[in-house]
Amino acid sequence: VQQQLDGAFACLRIMGDFQEEVTGLVERRTSNADRRGISFRVGQVLRHKKYGFRGVVIGWDRRPQMDVSGWDGVQGLPSGSDQPFYRMLPDMGDCVELLGGPRDVRYVAQENLVELPPAHRRISHPGIDSLMPTFDATSAIFLPSEELAFEYPGSPLASPHPTGPAAAAAAATTAPGGS
Repeated sequence: VQQQLDGAFACLRIMGDFQEEVTGLVERRTSNADRRGISFRVGQVLRHKKYGFRGVVIGWDRRPQMDVSGWDGVQGLPSGSDQPFYRMLPDMGDCVELLGGPRDVRYVAQENLVELPPAHRRISHPGIDSLMPTFDATSAIFLPSEELAFEYPGSPLASPHPTGPAAAAAAATTAPGGS
């Protein structure tokens, strides 16, 4: 009997953790639905004005979530650190050529980003397939995973049949009795 009770409580803890994850995802989606001041979308490939590398947007913050005031790329910008910042996966070839070696996620001020012509929007990064599983050649943008598309409303969706935490969160917000 004790083993069954322990199993039941373990299951309840897992369900509680899942509920917290879904609640956090819904809160981030609600906050991200307001795109005022946000110039770029998840899946867009942009170029860094100062350092020249290309990268695909995988997320954004309305204001930086860390102290960026001392960064070379932020100093001298008209808005300084008082602007949106984008998380980007940089092109590995650009990083090797322009930055001296491979780089992981970059955190870039909006004023440092510029759009690219469609012919320059294909990039290569080892982590891109899990976050941006499809490149749409027609629109020349990467289509985000269902989780990213849910978290950032207005993003195109790579999969027409969502599953996982994003789908559960969407169902929880649209089901009768959901909030």
